[in-house]
Formats: sequence, structure tokens, C-alpha cells
Amino acid sequence: MKYKREESFRFSFPVPVPGHFFITKINGEQGVSKKGVMELLDISPKGAKFRSVLNFPLNPDLELTLSFQLNSSAINLSGSIVWQKIQTGKYLYGFSIKQTEDAQATLIKELKLYRKNQKGNQHNTFFQ
Repeated sequence: MKYKREESFRFSFPVPVPGHFFITKINGEQGVSKKGVMELLDISPKGAKFRSVLNFPLNPDLELTLSFQLNSSAINLSGSIVWQKIQTGKYLYGFSIKQTEDAQATLIKELKLYRKNQKGNQHNTFFQ
């Protein structure tokens, strides 16, 4: 098997991270919709998987912003849905992130801190 070094990691959250999304563009028209509720299941610098009760059409002209809290930082990721699956009455979505390299670096930094905090919390829980 060939290893692709240019591919980045994917971090799966042990507990889904609650958040919101906004539709920011549809069929070429900019605008911001009301916020919808989502749960972030996993993430990498270039993509994410989230869950929602809403059924989005697979439309390449539909752009969203996902918003959630990671550590003490508010994270906003722009991008589009690339796949959809139905699972136990909710919809799972693959999300392609369109961010600058600086925004990706910030996301990686926050994910590292989140993971470090999770490891620390596991030890604290054991001794309580």
C-alpha cells in the first residue's frame, strides 16, 4: 500500500461536539440563513463529518459555515457538503473545508490542545 504524505490526519471526537451551521451561499447568491443545529463527529484540516436532522440537497452551489467551540476558541469553517448518508433518523454529511493556511494552522493548534486536555481529563477522572 502506498502512503500519501500530503494527506493530513483526521481527529474523531469521543463525544460529538455541538455546534451550529449557516447557509452562506446557494446557487450563486450570497446571504446568511438562520442557524441550524449540528454535531461535529470528526475533523481534519481539509474536511469534517457532521450530523444534523436537516436533509440538505447535494448541491455544489450550496456553501455552509460550521460554527463550534473547541477549547475556549470559537471555530468557524466555510465549505460545502460532498456526501450524505442517513443514520438512525439523522443525516451524516461529509464537509469539504475551504480555509486559508493560517486558519488551518489555527485549527490544528486547537485540535492538539483539545487532545492534550482530553488525555489530562482521563487521568483526573481515574483518580476521583
